[in-house]
Amino acid sequence: MTLVDYIRFRHQNIHQSAALPRQKIPIPNPLNTLKVLRHKNMAMILFYNASLFIAFSTVTATLATQFKQIYGYSDLTLGLLYLPIGGSTTIASVGGGFVADWNFRRIAKKMGVKVDHKRGNDMMEFPVERARIQLIIPLIFVGTGACIGYGWALERKANVAVPLVLSFFIGLCITWPFQIMNLLIVDSYPEAPATATAANNLVRCLSGAVATASIEPLIKSIGRGWAFTLLALIFTLSSPVLLIIMKHGPKWRKKRIQNIMAEAEKTKAEPSEEQGVSLEGDEPTARRRV
Repeated sequence: MTLVDYIRFRHQNIHQSAALPRQKIPIPNPLNTLKVLRHKNMAMILFYNASLFIAFSTVTATLATQFKQIYGYSDLTLGLLYLPIGGSTTIASVGGGFVADWNFRRIAKKMGVKVDHKRGNDMMEFPVERARIQLIIPLIFVGTGACIGYGWALERKANVAVPLVLSFFIGLCITWPFQIMNLLIVDSYPEAPATATAANNLVRCLSGAVATASIEPLIKSIGRGWAFTLLALIFTLSSPVLLIIMKHGPKWRKKRIQNIMAEAEKTKAEPSEEQGVSLEGDEPTARRRV
C-alpha cells in the first residue's frame, strides 16, 4: 500500500464514520415487565405465587434467629437446622417437574391429544390451568397446617424435632406449588415467557422483601404462633383464586392469544411503503421500510 492509498483509505473511513448515525444505548426499564399484570389471569397467578413465596421466605429468614433465641444453638448447629427445609425444597423442585409432566400427559391422553415433545402442543384448547392447579390444592392444605403448627411449636418451645419436621413439610408443600405455578406462568404467556418470568421474579421478590422486613416486628408484636398463623392464612384465603383461574383462565388465555394473532394479521395486511429509486450520479439509492 502506497502513502497515497493509505491517505485515501483513511479519509474514506473518516467520511463513512461521520455518515453513520450514533446509536443510543438502550436503558432497560424493569417496570415494563409489570405490563403482564394487565391480564387478569396473569395478575392472579403472579400474586398467588407471591403469597406462597412470602410464607416460605419468612420461615427461612427467621429460622436461625428464632432457634437461637429458644434453644440457644451455636452458629454451626443453626446452619445444620436448614437441612430439613433445604432437602424438602430440593425434592419439590426435582419431583414437582416430573409429577407435573405426568399429570399433563394423563389429561392429554384422556382428551385424545398426543404430546409432541419436539414441536410442542397447541395450548389454545388444552386446559393447562387444570393440569397444573390440580396438583396444588392438596399440598396447600398440608402446607397451611405445617406453617401454623410450626409457629405454635416455636411459641410453646416444643422439642426441636417438632418444628424441624414441620419445616420439612413447609418446604415440600409450599415450594412444590410454587414450582408448578412457575410452569403455569410460562404456559399462560407463551408469546413472551421471559417477560412473564421476569414479572414473576419482580413481584415475588418485592413481596418477599416486605414480608422479611416485617416478620420480626410482627413476631414481637403478636407472638410466634399468631404470626405464622397469619402468614398461613394469607395464602390459604387467597387459594380460591386458583378455582377462578381453573374456570376462567382458559378462555382469558384464548382470547388474549386470538387478539395477538388478529393484531399480527392486521399488521401483516397493511400495505408496505412504496419502494422508490432515486438516482444520484450512477449510484441508485433504494427507499424501503425499516
